[in-house]
Amino acid sequence: MSYGYTTVPSPWGDWLVVSNDTGVVFVGFPGNTLQDWRDFRPEWHDATARIQAAGDAQPIQTAFQEYFTGAATAFALPLAPIGTPFQQRVWTALRQVPYGTTISYSALAVQSGAPTAVRAVAHAVARNPWLLIVPCQRVLRQDGSLGQYRGGAVLKQALLKHEKASAQ
Repeated sequence: MSYGYTTVPSPWGDWLVVSNDTGVVFVGFPGNTLQDWRDFRPEWHDATARIQAAGDAQPIQTAFQEYFTGAATAFALPLAPIGTPFQQRVWTALRQVPYGTTISYSALAVQSGAPTAVRAVAHAVARNPWLLIVPCQRVLRQDGSLGQYRGGAVLKQALLKHEKASAQ
């Protein structure tokens, strides 16, 4: 499998985006490296990625810049299929959470068709390889607290604040 990567500047630092011929496979938060991508899934452990040519990276650059400026509220980038059928179902439900809003893990479990599997849903959210594109930052604990986020609580709070301000 051939992989390419680009980095996208944002107000919070440079985001790493790794793709293959099918679509985006990984979005790393600011500070992530290609090693973080390799460590995310066992099948990527020995993979290599080349920097994407400007023309190949342009749709990614544009989509992320539109999100960061508030001009876009969703991503139309193709995603490379990955994960278990259950994870894919959770990630599909996550993409339905409206921009500028939040959802609890238990409500996401209901939307995913697994109302009693809140922990499994939380685990699927944690294994989401597409930060921002599949907006796991919008998932909060039942009590409204932030919960976990691969990019850290400070970044999660900043993204939620950005979305809320842009949605108004």
